[in-house]
Amino acid sequence: MSEAIDEIRAILRDFCQSPWRDLFVRTGDWQLFLVRPGGGLNPIQAHVRDDHTGAQLAMAVNDSVVTAPHLGLFIPDCQADVKVKEGAIIGSIRALDRDTPVFAAVEGAVDWLAGDNEFVEFGAALAEIGALSN
Repeated sequence: MSEAIDEIRAILRDFCQSPWRDLFVRTGDWQLFLVRPGGGLNPIQAHVRDDHTGAQLAMAVNDSVVTAPHLGLFIPDCQADVKVKEGAIIGSIRALDRDTPVFAAVEGAVDWLAGDNEFVEFGAALAEIGALSN
């Protein structure tokens, strides 16, 4: 595994020093997607290939479930059951001394699925935004 980590660090270093807006790397064992503002959509998350038909199928997205945009330490910005508006920053993912904001896609009450300072991987469910209880 340390060989893969060294490879990923080299790729990250090269990406940071390049003018590239996004980069997708896939090996037999792992996939990596890096993006800057203005870059493309994440091919890991955006599409699933149907091997029977060869067609690209859009993944079903549930807006009420907030997922991690990449791996790192999850830091919530509010308490559970707090009402948030669509587009509000509800937490962040810390990786390589940088924080990436995590946004609510819908309005509602936050139910945390990941803990404070929990290490999460790309696509991990962080929170569910549900209907407000009376």
